[in-house]
Amino acid sequence: AYEIHERLVGSEMCIRDRLLERLLSLARSGGRGEGHQAHHQAHHQAHPYLILCGDEKQLPSIEAGNVIRDVVDSGVVPIVRLKKIYRSGEGSGIATEAPKIFDEAHQLPAKSLDRNGFRIVLGPNRDDRDREAQLQQAIASFCGRVRVHGDSTSVQMLSNTNKQCAAANERLQPLCNAKFHDPAKWARLDRKFGAPWVIDDRVILTESVQGNLSEGRRLNGTMGTIETINVEKKTFVVHFETEDSRHEFRCYDKGVDHGWCVTVWRYQGSEAKAVVVLFQSQWALSCELLYSALTRGQKESILFASEFALKTALAKREGKGRVTRLSARLKEAAIEAATEAATEAATGALHTQTEGSSPRSSLRSPPRNSPRNSPRSSGRPSSQTNHDTLDCRNSSALDYIESFAFGKTETLESMPKKRKK
Repeated sequence: AYEIHERLVGSEMCIRDRLLERLLSLARSGGRGEGHQAHHQAHHQAHPYLILCGDEKQLPSIEAGNVIRDVVDSGVVPIVRLKKIYRSGEGSGIATEAPKIFDEAHQLPAKSLDRNGFRIVLGPNRDDRDREAQLQQAIASFCGRVRVHGDSTSVQMLSNTNKQCAAANERLQPLCNAKFHDPAKWARLDRKFGAPWVIDDRVILTESVQGNLSEGRRLNGTMGTIETINVEKKTFVVHFETEDSRHEFRCYDKGVDHGWCVTVWRYQGSEAKAVVVLFQSQWALSCELLYSALTRGQKESILFASEFALKTALAKREGKGRVTRLSARLKEAAIEAATEAATEAATGALHTQTEGSSPRSSLRSPPRNSPRNSPRSSGRPSSQTNHDTLDCRNSSALDYIESFAFGKTETLESMPKKRKK
């Protein structure tokens, strides 16, 4: 949603504030958003609808907030749930087994499994020897998937710690980059920690950066390839294929790292033909983390973990760990919009009834000085008739407001109208 909204309104503005402003605007306008103007490529164009695509079962965004889950929990915005999975194909084990992670009645069992591209490989994790053997097993699976799918860019390894990713990348670099074995011909930059930088290395942004060779902003999690290396200046240029842009980094910049194995958080929203997941630490394991990792694969998803790590992940839920008022603000905005709409509809009906009354009907109305309309007898102004007409609609208006706030109605036509006598 962050990247989509950046393309919609431009990267020079505060994307998150604009997204929240847009959601509140839609809630106040009853989800129609007429007349809203958005900045897009230095032009003002009308965008009457905002469509957010996401999955509340996955991990929340890296940045602050919990937009998708808050929007769903508000009950104000219409929700459409897609039942057919196109990413993994019909009959895929990823589509049938991954949703069981959240199924309390028939949850995914913590045992080895192999079903139509969905595999769970459990092994011991008692000491360093067990962990090294499991790491080598995961790397062998990675290389096997590369041979099946054609190239290393079609396969992605995921883990839950940066330390595990660094260890995997050191072993994957000589297997995935042939230029690593010929340092005399191909330049490289050694680092104090981690694998050296070599031309054709696969890298990933670990934080968003402002372009220095190309315009625009490169977002956290964007994949690229090292194109050139300047040994004297200790810099290298990364080419980002998806955006056809380039960015120059210094050797010790912290905003970039090798990308054969990355954390699940950094890869969320992306996908590959095959995904190899390695969980050797229990840190931050949860149903959301496990689900996000195993659903990144289009054709194959393979998990390497211990039985204890898998049980830990299946037993924990992320829940609503982030403090935000977006859901409450959306409800307040919807109630405010429904109140205004109900008042306008009631006022319009009153004017229509007043203008449609005939001169003869006025003869049957009580005299002007009768107790009913007398200001002195009631202590209220003579325009009390108008207030009585509005009061008789209060219960209907409140019902409409409540139903509007929780997404049970979308149009004003559903509001009951007073019959003419």
